Amino acid sequence: MFTQIRSQIMAYCIGLVLFISLLFGALSFLFTYYVEDSLFSRLLEQEKLLVAQQIDSGEAVNPQLNFVRYYPSIEQLPSAISEVLKVEPERIEFTGRNQQHYHLVTLANGTQANGTQANGTQANGTQANGTQANGTQANRVQAKGFLVAEVSELLIVRNIKGGIAKTQGVFIAIVIAFTLWLAWSLAKRIIRPIEQLNQVLVQVKGDELPTGFAKQFKQDEIGLFAQQLELAIARVRSFIAREQHFTRDVSHELRTPIAISQGAVTVLKDTPLSDEQTAIIERIAKAQQQMQLCIESLLMLAREGELAHEASRVLPLVESTVVEHHQLIDNKPIELMINIPSDATIQTHPQAFRIVLSNLISNAFQHTQQGEITIDWHDFKLRISDGGEGINEALLPKVFETGTKGEQSQGFGIGLSLVKRLCDHLGINIHIESSALGTAISLGFKQG
Repeated sequence: MFTQIRSQIMAYCIGLVLFISLLFGALSFLFTYYVEDSLFSRLLEQEKLLVAQQIDSGEAVNPQLNFVRYYPSIEQLPSAISEVLKVEPERIEFTGRNQQHYHLVTLANGTQANGTQANGTQANGTQANGTQANGTQANRVQAKGFLVAEVSELLIVRNIKGGIAKTQGVFIAIVIAFTLWLAWSLAKRIIRPIEQLNQVLVQVKGDELPTGFAKQFKQDEIGLFAQQLELAIARVRSFIAREQHFTRDVSHELRTPIAISQGAVTVLKDTPLSDEQTAIIERIAKAQQQMQLCIESLLMLAREGELAHEASRVLPLVESTVVEHHQLIDNKPIELMINIPSDATIQTHPQAFRIVLSNLISNAFQHTQQGEITIDWHDFKLRISDGGEGINEALLPKVFETGTKGEQSQGFGIGLSLVKRLCDHLGINIHIESSALGTAISLGFKQG
């Protein structure tokens, strides 16, 4: 859902606004509660001064505020207060039954200890007048009494907090809507040059790389990126031009002398030669065959784009490849078995697939001194197995890497690497197995 940059910007902005709104909403509630409590505390402090004067002057205690009550001792306090006060003596706010809410203030008056009462009260029939009886040490504050304000009817915040929450919700919704519009506008403005740059790249077809597109962007981060991208594309265009010239030159300049030398070798084979000369000509013919396969493979891989596939019968391709490389058998006692149905058909590029077959079949002929070479077709898999010496076990994991070859190999170690790259290009799954009894290579094709 939030994979696009525009959506991510909007989500982050909305999340930030929602967090800040909820935070300030909670702080506003705390502030209103604090103001309300401070008001009650201020009123009780004023009542405390008035009641203290009344007690000192011996008058009857009569609080000025009608919601404030005076209690001479802790035992006379409402149970909701006295029970909690014994456990938490410093507490000043209490909650009672039926949503009653109390604020408490203590009227302190000297000290008291061991039943001896100070300031004119009697203990054991003896007038104390502020002295301590029986030489005991005072250990707690003696209270003149307590002022209790029952403020449940005056709790404005509690009564209107639902309305406050709704009002805050409305304002939060308005702020979120405004932020959503602002984030969308900002994201659209930020993403527009990126979309323009992406549109330039989408319109690229083949090797027609775009030029001069960077000047349409402003001199910001996207504009600088577009300039650097244009420079990189210019370098790529130069590389492509050099590669195209190289491929065209190689295709012309190498194929022509190979064809001429092939004709010369064919003429020499028909000429009476000594055994030593015949062996040299055969070595030249094999080397030339490898060179031709290598060049054709490289040129095929150098072609840009996907190779056009068409329905191709497997058996004619295999048979023509075998005929093309039959001279590699070199009078060796080899039996060739081809088990391919005549109607076996695959979707592939015929010329590229012939190059793959040429490499694999020529390898099988070269590395088999005697025995059987089998080419089978089963369940859309072409299997070429030989009776050669096999591939060294240490080389098998990297057999498709360039430069990997066995001690008996006369090539350059790039044949199977080219085959693997061509198979990848054609969508063919290649698998190799090898042991001391020989090597088997399977080519897997997609059905249909």
